[in-house]
Amino acid sequence: MSKNFYSNLFLFFFVGMKNLLFTILIVTALPLYVVAQEVDTIPISTTDLDIKLKRNPLPSRMGVVQFEPVKLSPATVNAKVNYWKTRTSVGININQSSFSDNWKGGGVNSLAIGGLVNYKAEYSK
Repeated sequence: MSKNFYSNLFLFFFVGMKNLLFTILIVTALPLYVVAQEVDTIPISTTDLDIKLKRNPLPSRMGVVQFEPVKLSPATVNAKVNYWKTRTSVGININQSSFSDNWKGGGVNSLAIGGLVNYKAEYSK
């Protein structure tokens, strides 16, 4: 292998390791600057307070709701399983060449049509 290959490999490794070390440094140093917020409230005992909650404006349902099971007959699917996967591609090419009378190289005017049909069938089960 050439010397240029090894120098490029070393450069790629060094730049990659430099970015990796920078990322590790950022991830480890970031939590050192995060400081929790201090609690600035005074706790108050709520045992002696007479707190009345408002009634819920949404309607509530009292009693038992009875459900009866519904008998369903099993559904039959009349589907045909096909294990063949087919793929078809069609291509048409048209080519025309035309030469003028004053061209020194000469030549014969022509028109060509070419076609391509590609079919693939694959069986997988």
